[in-house]
Amino acid sequence: MIANRRVVAVLLATAFGLCLLAINETALAQDGPVGSPVASCAASTPPSAQPQEPSTPVATSPSAVSRAHLVRATENLIACWNQGDWRSFANLSSERVLQSLVQLQDPEIAVLRLRELQSAGYIQHLDLQVIGDPVVTGSTGSVMLTVQEGYMVRREEWRFTRIANQWILASINSSALHLAVNAVGFPVTLDQFSISSTRDFVVNPGGVVFDLVNTSDRDIGVIVTRTSPEMPADEILSVLSHGGDVSPFLVAWISVPAASVQSLALVDLPTGNYLIVAGFDPRAEIPVQEALNAVEIAIERQSSQ
Repeated sequence: MIANRRVVAVLLATAFGLCLLAINETALAQDGPVGSPVASCAASTPPSAQPQEPSTPVATSPSAVSRAHLVRATENLIACWNQGDWRSFANLSSERVLQSLVQLQDPEIAVLRLRELQSAGYIQHLDLQVIGDPVVTGSTGSVMLTVQEGYMVRREEWRFTRIANQWILASINSSALHLAVNAVGFPVTLDQFSISSTRDFVVNPGGVVFDLVNTSDRDIGVIVTRTSPEMPADEILSVLSHGGDVSPFLVAWISVPAASVQSLALVDLPTGNYLIVAGFDPRAEIPVQEALNAVEIAIERQSSQ
């Protein structure tokens, strides 16, 4: 019934992989080697102009200092994310990034929404697993990252523009992810008024990849939660319908664009019962898009024997 174990290459959405910060290069010139950790977020003022999406960087031989600046900017960006410094984050974010993250371009309103999302558990701690060699070409740069947010793993290209000696994150592009663990695929079909799957049970070999197929002409928000005897599926749906808090049971959230396929890769899921809910977008003022639809599944861990 369950497919053979496989290593799955997936294209991950990046609704919650977006963040921005700027680092003054002069201050970083004395810093340590590429990849050294940053303890805290460095706040800054908004750039004088909004960055445009940079052209595709061309591989060159940038100086070690410029490469270090870009890596340090990336590390510091993650520190801002994890410390919840949303004021600095929003001040230094491009409108494109804010729009992708919270569907808002006004920094003041975006700060409030980011705080709300974090409080509700939709923004979680971001763990940098792998950072690739940065590419710097003039005033543009890029770096490939593999990050884990809660149970969710994704691989992204962060593309930067340098404005007034500050690296500003201009865009985030999802990329194919090769999980470091064996994973099993789990197909889920979405339309405007329903959600369905050919399975209701899966043996987890290390990772589960939900292949979400949106057949409708509109974006659909999907969340995954745990259930329990104290918080069964119908109670989860009732709480969501009334704008309540499900953060103790929340596993992941993703937005699936219209007429597209998105993959949600989750690792280290505990054995238990789960609920996949379609039609809920926590970024919206009214999160319930139409009517909530859900499927229940059971996940067991594969025996090591």
